[in-house]
Amino acid sequence: MHTVTRTTNLFLAICLVFSALSFLPAQPVRAAAPAANQELTSPESFLNPDGTLNLDGNFSGSFDLEGWDVTVDPLHGPVFSPQAISQGNWEALGAGNGPIQNIVYAIAVSGSDVYVGGSFYNVNNNEAADAIVKWDGTTWSALGNNGMGDGAIGGTVSAIAVDAFTGDIYAGGDFMNLNNNGTPLPAADFIARWDGSNWNALGSGSGGNGSLNNSVLAIALTKTLCTRGADLRM
Repeated sequence: MHTVTRTTNLFLAICLVFSALSFLPAQPVRAAAPAANQELTSPESFLNPDGTLNLDGNFSGSFDLEGWDVTVDPLHGPVFSPQAISQGNWEALGAGNGPIQNIVYAIAVSGSDVYVGGSFYNVNNNEAADAIVKWDGTTWSALGNNGMGDGAIGGTVSAIAVDAFTGDIYAGGDFMNLNNNGTPLPAADFIARWDGSNWNALGSGSGGNGSLNNSVLAIALTKTLCTRGADLRM
């Protein structure tokens, strides 16, 4: 009798437990967070031609979505497409209908300054801004003048190089007898150096003329620093 009573009570207790559990709200299943050091996989090799996923059932991991746009199609699920690459925008250097009205042959950059050379005159209505000019990000300016309001170089500048150590500007091209602020430089033929204030000739040839006797189309600079007998070329 006591055995039957104990068995009956145990059965009733089990029924009560299951009955109580049946009233508890269902808990959503949560996906396990990826491990902090889990390597991400590019989705590129798992995509169909239309951008939908093509998984063979063996893949396990997380996709790296950097560089991808993902949309959800109601029928096909996530659809991947490469993000568009921004091509940037062109912008004018200065106002008006273009400050330079002829051919540009050379450009060189020194810090935030841009030097432009070519066969142009009177850039931005500046009568001294001939053949070579500087753009500082806001304004065009001339590099010296000939003492009479026109440019120091009466010809074409085809090459420009910047000395990164001194900031000097070297200009080469098809010009002769450069005029530095009213002082003729007979030796400044086809190539000259701008030190920030004045133009200078690079050596001289016979009769005081320039060392070169024809047009300069390219310029390259090299520096030699001597330290304890060793040469460092830059």
